[in-house]
Amino acid sequence: MVQKLTYTQYGDYYIPDIKLAHTGTQALGKYGRMRRAFLEQNKPLLFNDMVLMETLFLHLREVQQTCEKRMELLMDELLTKSPAPDKATQQLAWVAHMNSLKLQAEELVVSELIYNEGWPAWSAFFYLNSQFKNCENHNVIILILIILIIVILILSYPFRLWRFDIS
Repeated sequence: MVQKLTYTQYGDYYIPDIKLAHTGTQALGKYGRMRRAFLEQNKPLLFNDMVLMETLFLHLREVQQTCEKRMELLMDELLTKSPAPDKATQQLAWVAHMNSLKLQAEELVVSELIYNEGWPAWSAFFYLNSQFKNCENHNVIILILIILIIVILILSYPFRLWRFDIS
């Protein structure tokens, strides 16, 4: 991601004309802001790298959309498992039941997608995909990386078993 920098002279100083590539007016939702705070506090290197490479807001928007879709799916699933009482006759029980289901779904979404340590691995694929967009065979490169990670995990599996063997 090489930019040709131009400079503007202000007095005796030359200041670079830097502009962000992805400047959208779409505001981040609750889950995007939570993910941003998590990255900023717990993964500062990844956060700074994403800011410098201009992939942070793309990542946060994707997290927001994924969390919203996951919430809808979980709410439907939880409603089929435990149906709500009749809304017309038991309003307070219905509200309490729906709030309970929403809190359960939100707890799952937040633990899986926002505060999950496995997400940066997924984020690495997002980062690599954005880096190889100009490459003709970027899908092949991503596929090779996925296969390589799977092979490493398969080969390291017996060592994990031996490490915990106390004889």
